[in-house]
Amino acid sequence: MLIAGGSGLAPILSIARGAVSDPRLAGRTIHVFHGVRSQRDLCAGPELATLPGFGQRVLLEEVVSDPQAEGEPWAGFTGFVHEHARKLIGDRWAGFEYYFAGPPPMAEAVQRMLIDARVPFPQVHFDRFF
Repeated sequence: MLIAGGSGLAPILSIARGAVSDPRLAGRTIHVFHGVRSQRDLCAGPELATLPGFGQRVLLEEVVSDPQAEGEPWAGFTGFVHEHARKLIGDRWAGFEYYFAGPPPMAEAVQRMLIDARVPFPQVHFDRFF
């Protein structure tokens, strides 16, 4: 489970690229969540589309927190990226490794979510920006 907020996408893309090329992870699905403020900030799709298995093994969920910011209609997911990830995870918390990067409010929200879900700390990896 890879969760990026804004420019936290850069390290998450690096992790996704590494995971795709690691033969030990060949059977794993890679879920990438990218949360941005407005539609113009969406940029994960073109980067991830270059990876083998995009759309089958590498899955992208883009979330816009302020869909009205540009006045363009947005038909995708809205709200905060960690809330959307939580919906997808359901009760399968222990079945994932979690990597996340982004601004402090997002990183703190993801940390709280994982602590509340009692995800073992060795399954949690993050980079928080200041």
